[in-house]
Amino acid sequence: MNSRKQGQRKGRSKLNGPADDGQFIDASPDADTQQNMSRNSPRNLQETKVYKDSVKGARAAWQNYVAFLATKFHDTPRRGQEQFIIRMSQTLTIGSAVLITSLFYPFLPTLIRVFALPGVLVLSWWLGTKVVAPQMTIRFEKHLNQEF
Repeated sequence: MNSRKQGQRKGRSKLNGPADDGQFIDASPDADTQQNMSRNSPRNLQETKVYKDSVKGARAAWQNYVAFLATKFHDTPRRGQEQFIIRMSQTLTIGSAVLITSLFYPFLPTLIRVFALPGVLVLSWWLGTKVVAPQMTIRFEKHLNQEF
C-alpha cells in the first residue's frame, strides 16, 4: 500500500507544505509556446543581445585604455619613453627565459638548477638591456619624441 497522502508527489515532504487537494500547477509551456520560443531564441550565447552589448562595452573600454596609453606615451619626454622601452624589453626577455627554462627545469639535476636559474635570469636581463632595447628603440624611433 501507498503510505503517502493522496495528491502528494514523490519527493515532497511535509516541510515543503501540503499538496493542494491533489491539484498540481502545470507550468510547462504549451506546444505553441515551445515552437515560438525555439524560433525566437538564439542558437548560442554569442547571439544574445546581452552578450553583444557586453562585447561592445569591453571593446570600447579596451580602445579607451589603448588611447589613454598612447596619449600618456606621447606626453612623456623622450628619456622616459626610452626607459619604458628598456623596462618592457627586460620584462619580455626575462619572462621568455623563465618560460623556456620552466619547460626543462624538472629534468635538470639539482646542482645545475641552483646555478642555472640565476644565470638565465642575469643573461636574459643583459640581453633585454643591451640587445633588445636598442633594437626596439631604433624600431620605434619614428614614434618617439624628438630631443631638442
